[in-house]
Parts: sequence; structure tokens; C-alpha cells
Amino acid sequence: MTDENNRINEHGDRHDGTHVDQHASERTHEGRDEGRHMAEGRDMGDGKDDRRGMGEGGDLGEGRQDGKAGRGRDDGAGAGDARGSGTLVIAVVGGTGTVGRPVVEELAGRGHTVRVLSRRSATHPVDLSTGEGLEAALAGCDVVVDAANSVSPRTMRATLVDGTTRLIAAGRAAGVSHHVCVSIVGCDRVPMPYYKVKTAQEDAVTVGGVPWTIVRATQFHELFVGMFGAMARAGVVLAPRDLTFQPIAAAEAARAVADAAESAPRNGRIEVAGPERADLRTLARVWRDTTSRRVLLVPAPLPGPIGRTIRAGHLTSAHPDARGTTTFTQWLTERARGA
Repeated sequence: MTDENNRINEHGDRHDGTHVDQHASERTHEGRDEGRHMAEGRDMGDGKDDRRGMGEGGDLGEGRQDGKAGRGRDDGAGAGDARGSGTLVIAVVGGTGTVGRPVVEELAGRGHTVRVLSRRSATHPVDLSTGEGLEAALAGCDVVVDAANSVSPRTMRATLVDGTTRLIAAGRAAGVSHHVCVSIVGCDRVPMPYYKVKTAQEDAVTVGGVPWTIVRATQFHELFVGMFGAMARAGVVLAPRDLTFQPIAAAEAARAVADAAESAPRNGRIEVAGPERADLRTLARVWRDTTSRRVLLVPAPLPGPIGRTIRAGHLTSAHPDARGTTTFTQWLTERARGA
């Protein structure tokens, strides 16, 4: 797979730069790569997060700092008041990504003071790759939610593993009492490079010295829309019948993340999953019918250990701690109505 294809990410708001060749055989090969990317569940951020390791727009911190509904940039003022009144000061890294953005909105709506950390933030600029800005950005914070992401082979480990180590160290020094990490159901059971990095990120959280909770989510509805759309540029969508997923709306996963942030650290993992399981071909057919896209669904198999583990259901959760209620069909229908 090319680096360019590796940069296509899920829970993905943007999917660009995909090269479509004129030869059918090359289109099929590209589609197979897209299908593999979908299975990887590149779901913790959008294209901006992918290139920089976290979301932009960190100056969009939202929250109620006086007990009244309101929004505005958090400059650190009133942090002590927030804790005293029962609300929290929460830093969200990757807070403009696919799951990070609704996490910010959910927490702000619950009355917490929320800081969105990013490299380009006017108020809380940070760089996970170097640790620059973390000390100042985390000062006075009670909780850190890490929704940062990178799917590029060149940067994913530096951002997700080394960056997590820096983030936790800075949080520990700042007196942060709870570190919440957004991860993926089954990442330790499916042998993909990205999933191995996510597993290593979880390991870094468990030994970081700050009380923690890891929230594992199944693939987002947004992932499948992005991947199907990217493959459809070649006129085909590779959709094996036997690859089973349990997709969830990012907004519903965000509520579970917000619940974890408000709760005491578990020093353990919780899982959030969609309301129903479906094979990839069914999801692709629903997407095609709802969007009226003229594409051919090709039941090409995903061979090897990756295919075996997905067919075994390792990207699903039979008994999740939290379950979404919006099916893929319902989500697509609501999305079409709102377009």
C-alpha cells in the first residue's frame, strides 16, 4: 500500500488523494487496499489529525465556567471554581476529529470547561511529537481525553505511542487525576500494523502513572461512508459477505467517552459498540441504495490472518459496556435528510 492510501482515514471526515488508475486490475487492487483500511478502523480523527497527529482549531474550547450555559475559549481562568462547583476542567487532544469533536460538544453541554489542544491553537498550542506546550496546556486540568490520531506509517508510532507517553508525563506533573484514551475494540486481536500501534498506545497508558480508563469503540458509521465513497471512485466497492462489523455513530461513542471522563478512573477498559452486527456486503448495499450511487459490489475475500480474525468477530463486542441505538441504515437516512 502506498503512503497516500495509508493516509485515508476513517471515522474519517475527509478522504483525498486517492489515485484511480484506468486499468481494471489496478482499480481492484486499490479497492482491496481500501477494504483493508476499513478493517483497520482508522477512526480516531479526520485528515487533519492524520497529518499532524491531532486536530486543528484548539482555540475552540467550550464550556460552562460559571454554572450557566455558555461557550468560549478556556484560558485557564476559573479552573479552581470549576472543580469546586462539581464541574471539571477537561483537556481533549484531537478535539476536532471525528470522535473528538462530539466529545468536546458532549462535555461542554454537560457543563464542563473543555480545552481543545492542538498545534495551531491560539490558546493551548501543543505538539505531541515533541511535548512542546503540554505543561502549560494541562495546568489546572482534572482530566485528559486523548482522541488524537495518526494513520501514516511514518508518524503513527511517534504520535500514538511516544506522544501518549509525553502526554501522560505532562499530565502527571500537572496533577491530572484521570487519563481517558480512545481506542478500538479488538485492536489486540487483529494483526494489522495500525492496530499493533494502538495496542502499544494502550500499554503506554497502563504504565504511565496516571489513573486511567481506556474506551474501546467499534468502527464508526463515518468510517464506512468514507471507505465506500473512496472505493466507489473506481466504480467498484469490495464487500466480502463474511467480514462482520458492529458500527456505531461517532456521536454515540462520544457519549460513552464523556461518561468515562466524568466517572472515577477504572484502571481498566470499557467497550462501546453499535446496536447490531452486519457483514460488509450488507453495509455496502445499504450505503449504495441510500446514496443512489451506481457502483458494482464485488465480494472479494480478505485472505490471511487479518481476514480470519475479522471473520471470527474480533472487531465486534457481544456484551459491550455501552451500546449505541442508531443503526447504520438509520444513520444514513438521517444524514441524507439533513444534507
